[in-house]
Amino acid sequence: MSDASGIEIATDVPRQVPLRRNRGFRMLWIGQLLSDTGTQISGIAYPLLILA
Repeated sequence: MSDASGIEIATDVPRQVPLRRNRGFRMLWIGQLLSDTGTQISGIAYPLLILA
C-alpha cells in the first residue's frame, strides 16, 4: 500500500507485546528467582551443616 506521495506504508506490522506477557521472558525471570533463592539458602545451610 502507498500513500499519495508514493511512500510505502506497512499495513501488517506485528503489534508489540509487553514483556510481562511473553511466556519465555516470564520463565527466564522465574528461573532466575529460583536460582537466586537457592544460592541464598545455601549460604545459610552450609555454615549450619559445618556446625552440626
